[in-house]
Amino acid sequence: MRAKLLSALFMSLSGIVVPAEGASQNRTSEEPGAPQVQPDYGRELVCTCHDMWFLLSSVSDKKTADSAAAQFRLLIDRTMELSEQVYSLELEEEEVLADMNELLVASLEELTEEFDCLCKMRCYGSESLISVFRYAIDIGLFTDDYVTLLDEPPPHLTESETKAELVRLKHLEEPDMAVLLALRSVQDAQSAANVAAHLKVITARLHELAPAESTQKRDFSPSAGKRARKAYAPLEPLLWGIRVEIVRIAALPGYHKKDFDSFSVALENVFRILADTHYHYFDEVFDESFHLDLDEALRENATTSN
Repeated sequence: MRAKLLSALFMSLSGIVVPAEGASQNRTSEEPGAPQVQPDYGRELVCTCHDMWFLLSSVSDKKTADSAAAQFRLLIDRTMELSEQVYSLELEEEEVLADMNELLVASLEELTEEFDCLCKMRCYGSESLISVFRYAIDIGLFTDDYVTLLDEPPPHLTESETKAELVRLKHLEEPDMAVLLALRSVQDAQSAANVAAHLKVITARLHELAPAESTQKRDFSPSAGKRARKAYAPLEPLLWGIRVEIVRIAALPGYHKKDFDSFSVALENVFRILADTHYHYFDEVFDESFHLDLDEALRENATTSN
């Protein structure tokens, strides 16, 4: 997962953002005919991102996590200030921009990887660093996917709950297959409209198989892992098939038009209930690469249809 800030900063450094009127006030000299020198906010931004990465990479236990919290907060605020300054600049030197883009992307990727690792370890239990991490997520520096990693993990399923959950997973095979077959039949707007009503029926069935509120989002214990993977095995290829079909359908001619609207709504409802009913393994299939594939299919569709 990458920081939300990545694409925005990349665009600004690529000169995609049009300078606002009066941007010349950022220049260091206002004398007529004087050399027009831009403040080096971009380079400072890269350095600040690197400083954040270096700081987080030094965290190895609760003590170092506690001591890093205040400094990380300062660096976050400075990063946001610099990003605003970058937007206001007139960026003209292509070679400089290309170098800056490469450095910034590399720094943000390294930073996000370190942030991800520490989130998974809940910052070694440091509440002060967890608080700063939540702040970074709230302001959009990192995606909100990390929030759940910072929460106290719920207790594992008990043995009796595990047995009930394994039975529930077994019952998901039939509606999963029904979803896959329905999606495979979609070839155009008319077949999509015909399938929409059937997807509503399947969605209702999946709602009946949703996990109980008391066990929702709770995972299997390590000792039950082997049994859980065995129960999930028949469902995995079905979910992968559903993933393939969703991307295929998104690339169908005219999918972005209103003729597909009823189907799209029905598909969205199916997708949401699949996430709830398959929460143990859903993200393994419908991961970031799925969203990238889907976005690419939709963009190509819209482009070729114009």
